[in-house]
Amino acid sequence: MNIGSNCILTNCDLAKTMRKLCKVVAINENGYYKYIIAPHDEPKFLISALESSVRPPKSGEVKAMARLFD
Repeated sequence: MNIGSNCILTNCDLAKTMRKLCKVVAINENGYYKYIIAPHDEPKFLISALESSVRPPKSGEVKAMARLFD
């Protein structure tokens, strides 16, 4: 994933309640949390996420602006 890419949170506690489409804000190559992401509708709310907790959106999720599949 690159900076500015759309992404979906999975496999974490926050993903159970937040189904919003997010955007990669920063990448920390040397840190424990590789990605810093922010929801599209709340750009100031930053979330640190592991590489295994972020996935690219599947078809239909970008248009819906939410996670449709688990």
